Amino acid sequence: MDSDIKSQLIRLKELQNELKSQCEEDLSSEATSDKARNLTQEVLVKARSILDQTMYSFYKKKVLPNLSKNEADKARVYFPLVNKKEDLNSVLGRAMIRDLSKNYSKLYSFLESIQPYNHGFEWISDFVNYSNEKHVRLIPQTKTVYEKTVVSNGRGSVSWGAGGT
Repeated sequence: MDSDIKSQLIRLKELQNELKSQCEEDLSSEATSDKARNLTQEVLVKARSILDQTMYSFYKKKVLPNLSKNEADKARVYFPLVNKKEDLNSVLGRAMIRDLSKNYSKLYSFLESIQPYNHGFEWISDFVNYSNEKHVRLIPQTKTVYEKTVVSNGRGSVSWGAGGT
């Protein structure tokens, strides 16, 4: 693994741990702290950056040596995340990786399998949208509190939340 990417993964884990601690601290207050909002943004942006750098590392090692200077200058390499299946090849084309499905079929299959248009990966659309918020503002956050009633007689208990009868 590329040492730059590895060091960034280590830093991402540190940020995640710091965010988890801050969120636990914020549970006792009515609002999400600015520190938690900043850490959330840092985690999302760092994760997105690592994905992009990983794709660029592949591109630099496997694709770039086979491109003309003109093609290399035009290439726009990002980790491909698209909402429609038909957009994946277009994004790869902008990176001058049009033949990924043919030349690196396992990688292409993996990339295709984790796109937001696939069941179970819809959350990636939110990830992309929130990581792009860095250009505009801190990540908006809300805190929701659910109350629960517990009745106990010493031998057992019954509990219910909002809407329960």
